[in-house]
Amino acid sequence: MHILFSRMLELLAVEEKPFIIHGFPRYIFQALAYERSVGFPRTVILLQCNEAITKERLEARGQTSRRPDDQPEFVDERIEKYQATIQEVVDFYEPHNKLYIVSNNALFRRLSTAHEVSLAG
Repeated sequence: MHILFSRMLELLAVEEKPFIIHGFPRYIFQALAYERSVGFPRTVILLQCNEAITKERLEARGQTSRRPDDQPEFVDERIEKYQATIQEVVDFYEPHNKLYIVSNNALFRRLSTAHEVSLAG
């Protein structure tokens, strides 16, 4: 995490363009460390996926993955753990009006509509 923060600080010193850090913060300690090292983020986006779809994808990945937690017997536990840890992050950012939650269903509808508009125009 230190290398990531150092690199972000280098980039911020040169230019003020925003950047996206995929899958981060996943835990509250990461959010707090980011705030101490880099500053409070302007925006936090949570891409929310339906639990059934998540389970299906993890189980499919488990067929080729060597990760033990991708195996079917661990998938439910993994999803529960994620839900608990990400809720702490949500609770941290939500009061600051910095958190935007995007549902995979809503995103798909918006992308489909945009695609239809671009085809029509």
